[in-house]
Amino acid sequence: MAKLPKHRYTPTFLCICAFVLLLLFVRLCVDVIFVIRKPTKGKHMNATVTAVANQKGGSGKTSVAIEVATALTLRANAKVLVIDGDPQHGLIDWRADREETLPPLFPVIGFPSSKLPVEIDAHKPNYDHIIIDAPPHNASILRAAAACSNGMLIPVQPSKHDIRGTRAFVAMVQEALSFNPDLKAAFVINRRITGTALGRDIFTALEDFPFPTFHTVLGQRIAFAEAHGFGLSVMEHQPLDPKAVSEVEELVIELLEMLNDAEQKNSTRKQASHA
Repeated sequence: MAKLPKHRYTPTFLCICAFVLLLLFVRLCVDVIFVIRKPTKGKHMNATVTAVANQKGGSGKTSVAIEVATALTLRANAKVLVIDGDPQHGLIDWRADREETLPPLFPVIGFPSSKLPVEIDAHKPNYDHIIIDAPPHNASILRAAAACSNGMLIPVQPSKHDIRGTRAFVAMVQEALSFNPDLKAAFVINRRITGTALGRDIFTALEDFPFPTFHTVLGQRIAFAEAHGFGLSVMEHQPLDPKAVSEVEELVIELLEMLNDAEQKNSTRKQASHA
């Protein structure tokens, strides 16, 4: 009787299998973390509000808002509303570029007005998260966004010009803390080019500011530009860029940690005041 041939697996094949298993394990860990970090809400929702803002133009606020909203929807299974507070309507234009056959992941409404707090209060009971894409060079809307937000992401590119341009906005946010003391703000390094001196030194440069810097960095990747040009996020665009997707997921995990920490401290403060 003829013997069946033995299958021999090459080291290359075994390495590929191990790498695939590692990716699956990482994906499982990320999904578990998102479930753990997702803020718990009662039967009636009361949205957590996050503004993506910087008075300096060109920092990539709209791109960050798109990716954060998408990750919260797809990874945290949250009900998300995005408010385009920029009179130039960059987010509304992004949504218009989406193919009609692709259902939107979340609603986008345009509301470039200093009456943002009133508009947001009307939507809070219906969503888990509300993301505000705030405009540059519009102090009244920026102050309104700071007044009604639980968290604020401040995108900044690794350049001296961008860092200098951010100083005035930081002063505005500090002013907002006087009437919204529970606001938590953090810098997000955006469009960093790896291997450059500025890309390496940006964390040190931001240490002079009163707000922390997220560890997660969004790189200068063509995947972001390509995805946004089709009304998509990097989490939807094909072929997927695993590094870009991983950066977005890690960014939102840090955001949820910041929001949860703020929520717990606020709850403790309220309990102490009623004691």
